[in-house]
Amino acid sequence: HEKAVTSLDFLAPYFLVSGSWDGTAKVWNLSTKSLVATMSGHENTVSVCGLSASSSSLRVATGSAGIAQGNSIRDHAVRIWQVTVSTGETKELIKVSNDHDGPIRDICFGTHNGNELATCSNDGTVRLRSTETGETTATLVFVPSSSDKQQEH
Repeated sequence: HEKAVTSLDFLAPYFLVSGSWDGTAKVWNLSTKSLVATMSGHENTVSVCGLSASSSSLRVATGSAGIAQGNSIRDHAVRIWQVTVSTGETKELIKVSNDHDGPIRDICFGTHNGNELATCSNDGTVRLRSTETGETTATLVFVPSSSDKQQEH
């Protein structure tokens, strides 16, 4: 990476995925301590999440923080990638743009409801997503109560 590393996730059993302010995500082979692949073209900071691994292929999800334009952020996106381990070839399988109303700050994978992703954003929401399409399946919204507000002194 050419800038700060901001996100990490293990992709069992032998891989680590990293994301950076440089707009790239990288896959590392932990057995050989070597770079396997670089996924470029993200908009600003990248959050990463390993989805699945076999001896020949990996699936990785990434979220980008987007590009500041005036007082708003545009072009934040969730992507799902396929990485060929032997060649380092990357293929963007899915891209879902701008469905949060702010930068994507983190992304994670879970098996609660089949296989799903979750993304969070400055817009105060968490979106649950399909790992097959990247599309939102549910949105969780934080609604503050009066006890959550900070008191002014």
